[in-house]
Amino acid sequence: MRIFGHIYGNHLHAHHWHFINFKANKDLKQFYLSIVLRTFALSLIALFVPLYLIKEVGLSLSQVLFFYIISVIVYVISAIFGALFCSKVGARHMMVMIQPFYILLYALIYLMKFNPSLLINVAVLSGFADGFFWLSYHSIFVNSTDKNHRSEEVSIANVMMILIGILGPIIGGLIVYYLGFLSLFVLVGCLLIISAVPLYMTKDLNERFKFNFGDVFNLKHFRDFLGFFGYGAFGIGEGILWPLFLFLVLTNYVAIGGLASLSGILRALVSYATGRVSNKTGKKVFINLGSILNSLSWFFRYFFNTIAGVTLVSLYSGLMSMLFEGPFTALVYDRVSYHKNKLEYLAFRQMALGFGQLLVLVAVYYTLSYKLGFILAGIGNLLIILF
Repeated sequence: MRIFGHIYGNHLHAHHWHFINFKANKDLKQFYLSIVLRTFALSLIALFVPLYLIKEVGLSLSQVLFFYIISVIVYVISAIFGALFCSKVGARHMMVMIQPFYILLYALIYLMKFNPSLLINVAVLSGFADGFFWLSYHSIFVNSTDKNHRSEEVSIANVMMILIGILGPIIGGLIVYYLGFLSLFVLVGCLLIISAVPLYMTKDLNERFKFNFGDVFNLKHFRDFLGFFGYGAFGIGEGILWPLFLFLVLTNYVAIGGLASLSGILRALVSYATGRVSNKTGKKVFINLGSILNSLSWFFRYFFNTIAGVTLVSLYSGLMSMLFEGPFTALVYDRVSYHKNKLEYLAFRQMALGFGQLLVLVAVYYTLSYKLGFILAGIGNLLIILF
């Protein structure tokens, strides 16, 4: 599981120099170098993990869904413990410390081919690693960006990640096709080791953490909860159900990787444009428009079960999702920055995301219906409007 104006004159120069200052931050540059390496590593393999579990390990759809249900439950639980640990050791140190667990995770996923009984152990490790990593990532980013230009900075980050990740799926598919999954897992492990190196060269930030359910799970934050809940439901559809459905239609790792890479090009273009424009027009405009337009694809994509159909839907969704994802992330960081206890709000966000993910996973687990999963992902997409 799985990640932006065209005004001339003095305003353009202000943006230009702001971006130079943004890049000149040494710690932020090291952080981005680490994330770029990690993004490329995971883009090689992330799309294929659900497919690997079914085709190579031999799990059924219900077993794969059970795997992700366990993973998400641990992800939710790890929110509080991750925030507490982050406050003790610092976000950057926590990111460094979690990398070996990712290497172990992918080694165990590969070994599941020979020992499927590792399923629960791997699921727990996956939820733990993701829970700790993403909490520290968002903590670093929200403390490093400028609130007056956050949409643009998020779009720059997203475009960097998308561009780096564009070649990943097609390269990963080619490696699997010609060399097999073992070569892919070894390459990903090596890149993850390298990605941790830049973080050793940065200084850390320690934040105080105290979690009180009543402070965040209340009517004041109910709309925030629904927005995160919906984004979690949408994310499961995009990151797990859709790749599995694609494999039913395309049946080829290279074809799936190529389609993901093509969609990534469109996502990068739209992400950059919306990031710059939303600083002027407001983030909610793009969040509302993108959420509505993208939700339409979820309600009907089950019927696009041909090669041409899934290609069309993937490209359309790639464009529409970037209308809202960048501005939504920037707005999330805005709200995190307003909180005195930022880690508390990030933990709340992570838990709400997990609840949305669990709804879709459990529903599809009991019905084995892609159609129901897609509809729930579409409803989740609409709930983002309430944020």
